[in-house]
Amino acid sequence: MSGITNNGRVENSTASGKKETHLEITAGNKRNPQVSQATVIEIRNESDRVKGLTLKIAHTSFNFKAGQWVDMYIPGVDVVGGFSMSSSPKTLLTDHTIELAISNSSHPPAHWVHTQCKIGDEVKLQVGGEFYFNPPKEVLKDDVLLIAGGVGINPLYSIIQHINDIRQTSTCKTYLLYTAKTQTDLIYKTTLDTLFEKCPYTTVQYYTTQSTPNHPSIHYRRIDESDIQSVVSNCDLNSLHVFLCGPLSMIKTMNKFLLQQKVPTSNIHFEKWF
Repeated sequence: MSGITNNGRVENSTASGKKETHLEITAGNKRNPQVSQATVIEIRNESDRVKGLTLKIAHTSFNFKAGQWVDMYIPGVDVVGGFSMSSSPKTLLTDHTIELAISNSSHPPAHWVHTQCKIGDEVKLQVGGEFYFNPPKEVLKDDVLLIAGGVGINPLYSIIQHINDIRQTSTCKTYLLYTAKTQTDLIYKTTLDTLFEKCPYTTVQYYTTQSTPNHPSIHYRRIDESDIQSVVSNCDLNSLHVFLCGPLSMIKTMNKFLLQQKVPTSNIHFEKWF
């Protein structure tokens, strides 16, 4: 699987020094056939460095699975962006909208979002990716562990909302371990806290690595093996599914911890950075 950076799909340098684009890196990934016009209807600050967008989708056949990304074609921008959706599939069905959260950077699509994008602007979107959570018949039967680093929270936020939407009477457990540099970088924390309070089968733990948080529920350290062990010990290893999204170093470390806890490789899902 290809990787998603904090600003969308990563550009990969070839031996010649030329950077591969999002479309080149994801050329082997499956995409939905529908390309839809979308209109920006809301712009918000998720943090000092992250802009949130709500986009109204024009085509009724447009659909996605929780965890997938979109190709974003922006008029006047030669580079195609790749951004994970942070909203749930249910929101698309009920409101005909999707949500994105995009970090500021020099990457042309991200730069456009932070410096030029305005309400009423139109872009084209196409869904792709093989990193998603989509249980058969939308019946929740397995425990799920989500591990997010930085804006790697986006696809996992979509997944945890989808789990909540289809939970019904299921007692399967859902865990989210979410790490970021600072407390203000923990976007969606308010909504996640509400979800945690309402659902006894959902557990959310927060971590910051570069500043001391002023909240007792946030750990000032990295996610370590004891955190993974604590979750795994409360789950059936054969049915636990793990989704990782974040920096490559974090993914490698978490994958090592999971394997040491005997989580089957086939049950560990991640977007790998190259």
